[in-house]
Amino acid sequence: MAEPPIIALRGVSLGYGANPLFEDVELQLLPGERATLVGRNGCGKTTIMKLMAGVIQPDAGELFLQPGTRVSYLPQEPRFNEGETAWEHVAAADPDNPPSDYEISAALERVGMPGARMTTELSGGEARKVSLARALIRPPDVLLLDEPTNHLDLLAIQALEDFLLSFGGAVLVISHDRAFLDAITQRLFWLERGILRTAQKRFREYEAWAESIYEEEARQAERLDTKLAQEKRWLLRGVTARRKRNQGRLARLDVMRDQRSALIGKPRRIDLQISEGEAKSRMAIEAKDISASVPAPDGKGKRVLFSEFSTRILKGERIGVLGPNGAG
Repeated sequence: MAEPPIIALRGVSLGYGANPLFEDVELQLLPGERATLVGRNGCGKTTIMKLMAGVIQPDAGELFLQPGTRVSYLPQEPRFNEGETAWEHVAAADPDNPPSDYEISAALERVGMPGARMTTELSGGEARKVSLARALIRPPDVLLLDEPTNHLDLLAIQALEDFLLSFGGAVLVISHDRAFLDAITQRLFWLERGILRTAQKRFREYEAWAESIYEEEARQAERLDTKLAQEKRWLLRGVTARRKRNQGRLARLDVMRDQRSALIGKPRRIDLQISEGEAKSRMAIEAKDISASVPAPDGKGKRVLFSEFSTRILKGERIGVLGPNGAG
């Protein structure tokens, strides 16, 4: 007997205005399963995660949860209240069952963040760490992570990866970090033009899987194009559509047209053209003797991030900037 899911979307549809984002989506996670949701930017991945977190409601269909299931959601953008400290943000993780001081302290210590820091003063990576501390203060049954590695330094990403590999609950992740996804993924969900597909694959297999689907749909499109051309010739002969059998044939023609338009089609690559004038200079950025500082954590004076920094960056160079969160 198949194991029941711990969380599932069943026949879910959602749209904005007259345009459906997706229709009749089915997604389920089994207990302990680690899955990744992939798809083009803007296709609706974050919307699906919000539906699973119960943040928004679908136009049709339902969210199913096993009784007693605890879901923790890390949104893509941290949401802090005005004048809130890191401690206060983590303390508000579960208003119905507030965490103890020990739990709050331990959660912040795991991510290396002091509780007294004002959330308005946090860097992008520090804000992410505080959000993770809140999401993970108590191990949930289902963990929904939207871009969890955004702004994190390498050590923090490795620590998160290690945590997820030992985590006993179900996980659904959206991320652009290929190495991170390949390390944790057991199942893929692929959202493309409102269609959600799934496969028991690692992330490294995603491109080959997608390519095989594109190729099969190209073959389907070719067969439908041939059939549609035949039907078009039939229409041009002026067959009377009032006859019953011809009305049925016209209805089937409409179905074929819908099938053809629904085929995904492989996305085209964008060809960026650079004019001769733009190409002559290879210099992209030149910085000379730059210094920067921020207010010190204790509010007294300033903390120097760097001083007298100079660099030249040429077009086409690929540069990595390394360092812990908050280093500048």
